[in-house]
Amino acid sequence: MMTTLVAGSYERFWFAYEVEPSQNENQELSRAFSFPAHQGPVKCIAGAAPFVASGGADDTVHIYNAEAGKDLGFLMNPGDGAVTAVEFYTPAGTSQPTHLLSGAADGSISVWGAGGSWECLKVLKGHKKEVTSLSVHPSGLLALSTSRDDMLRMWNMAKGRSQYKTKIPPGTESVSFSPNGDIYALLSGLKVTAHNVSEEGDIAATFELEKRGLCMTFMSDQVIVVGGEDGSLRTLDLRTDGVQSTLKAHGTRVRGVAALSPGDASDSEPAHQVASAATDGFIRLWDLRNTGSASSSQAQQLCETSTSARLTCLTVLQPGRKAPASLAVPQQKASAADDGGKAPAEQKQPRKRRKEEADQEKSSAAAHDVGKEPKGVPEKAKGKKVSEVEAIGEEGVVVQRKAERVVEFPDEAPKRKKKNTTKGKKGK
Repeated sequence: MMTTLVAGSYERFWFAYEVEPSQNENQELSRAFSFPAHQGPVKCIAGAAPFVASGGADDTVHIYNAEAGKDLGFLMNPGDGAVTAVEFYTPAGTSQPTHLLSGAADGSISVWGAGGSWECLKVLKGHKKEVTSLSVHPSGLLALSTSRDDMLRMWNMAKGRSQYKTKIPPGTESVSFSPNGDIYALLSGLKVTAHNVSEEGDIAATFELEKRGLCMTFMSDQVIVVGGEDGSLRTLDLRTDGVQSTLKAHGTRVRGVAALSPGDASDSEPAHQVASAATDGFIRLWDLRNTGSASSSQAQQLCETSTSARLTCLTVLQPGRKAPASLAVPQQKASAADDGGKAPAEQKQPRKRRKEEADQEKSSAAAHDVGKEPKGVPEKAKGKKVSEVEAIGEEGVVVQRKAERVVEFPDEAPKRKKKNTTKGKKGK
């Protein structure tokens, strides 16, 4: 199916273009759709076929079904302020997303069920200021977020709480997991750092940029493309720990980059085409397959189009493109019924012990059970708030109306008050 590029703009519009291969090895961009998605500027955008979601300065998340060509309406932000970051999660081996994460100006992160009623499953609290970016691990068990409070937080998506936090450089614009989930990258002004996930975030590579970076994307597990305020695209290679090439892509700031994966490629084949969107209104498609450290002129511009708007963000839709099945969470061992009725040795335990282990397994469920609260959370650690959230689509259809529950998990366990053990003296 056709690949679609969707860009958001300061003028509240979406602009969507389909990438059409041509006979002369170049490609063309043809207008797919455009409409006013928000009441103010579009702050962020994310795509996972068939859905596109964007956050706006009007405190809403707008949802569109690109495959059906239907506007599904908007979701009211449970937090306060503009929606500043959105990210879909697509399980390994599938092509459609199951969850949507949105970050707000007040530091809150909302987890939505993608498709159906688009209900708000949980609101995560931790950041003190605006959320600047979100990234979900391919396994769905973890998520990363950055904020204007200069903190990076790692979220346990099974338990719905902050698992780890650390200080990051001021002005960090973006965080992103690599396609295989082994590395996450941080874009902070003039520096990009790559961190090993399995080694508690130890730095694997550091890149110094000549101009401030504003956006980035992984082309493969080892290659990152950064869009800069000087209109450039810089290709970073983790294998050489250096800037592989620098391409002058636009005359103004690059506000969005997106990698296009090969249509019929295997899980291991990397992307070689990158789309860029800038404040000059242009969307351009590049072939970076032949770029090298010797010269940046080897990059080939495949096509371009002008939207005549100030673009703020960019995403790509590739229908039918499945997340690699190799990234799926390992399944539990076969049950006794699958082994010809012979129960394994570990199952021959008292009923009470088996029940306790079953409860523990349920509390460590995968990301698709993110809406469920773990049983081990103390009652004092829960703050509850009930509110009505309503979203109405273009055709008057209610997209989401649900009493949503906010569960706050403090970083430290609440201190218990000491009981007064002093006994009063008996009167004579």
